[in-house]
Amino acid sequence: GRAGRPPAWGLRGPASREEARLAELLRIHADILHRLGRFDVAELREESARLARAGLQLALKERSRVTTRELAALSAAAILRAAEEYSLPITRHEIASAAGVTEREIWLATRLLSRAAPAGAHRAPPSAVDPLTEGLRGVVGCWSNMRRVATFVQRGTAALGLPPALAQRTLQVLSQVLAKGRKSLCGRSPEAVAAAAIYLTASLYDFKVSQKDVAKALGIREATLRKQYRYLLDKVFIIVYL
Repeated sequence: GRAGRPPAWGLRGPASREEARLAELLRIHADILHRLGRFDVAELREESARLARAGLQLALKERSRVTTRELAALSAAAILRAAEEYSLPITRHEIASAAGVTEREIWLATRLLSRAAPAGAHRAPPSAVDPLTEGLRGVVGCWSNMRRVATFVQRGTAALGLPPALAQRTLQVLSQVLAKGRKSLCGRSPEAVAAAAIYLTASLYDFKVSQKDVAKALGIREATLRKQYRYLLDKVFIIVYL
């Protein structure tokens, strides 16, 4: 009566719900990192995978079903969190595009992650950021966020073909802002701060770049750059020196 059925020696039963979801999460996670290309580095890959696993475990405890789209959003949120911890210049928009989800879905998944894995104390190796952030070391309270600004400045100036000296000057301008007590800069989007500061500094030193080109280099909207640029002009211009 069992003719035709393959032998079951050494075979396990069906994978548990958690095992099946974990396998799919890891596949989705690898696909997203592959689409991000040059940002797929070991530190990001390992830390984001750890965070995504923790998020999945909590999600499966709290609900009966986790969809494939929710897994993609969870993986994207984990990658964004790891990028922030290691000061990697990846934007939320770039991660959302690679994952095929909206930025709001990433935000919702980030809330889950904050409960599943409270923020840790990971830091990028000093050699990865020190050359650009040397001028920011004396600023209290903004070190983590400004390290990301620094990496976005480096990425943006390189993409625009601007000299390294301009990147350093851009960071010096921002350090002067922070030293004057403009701490509201710390809570702003690092890619937007970097884009506006690059455009401002390039303009001051007669480098011909457009807002459109700077925004494209850092994966943000022109409207976002203009808003941050107006803020810098209003709050910062009086302390910039040539």
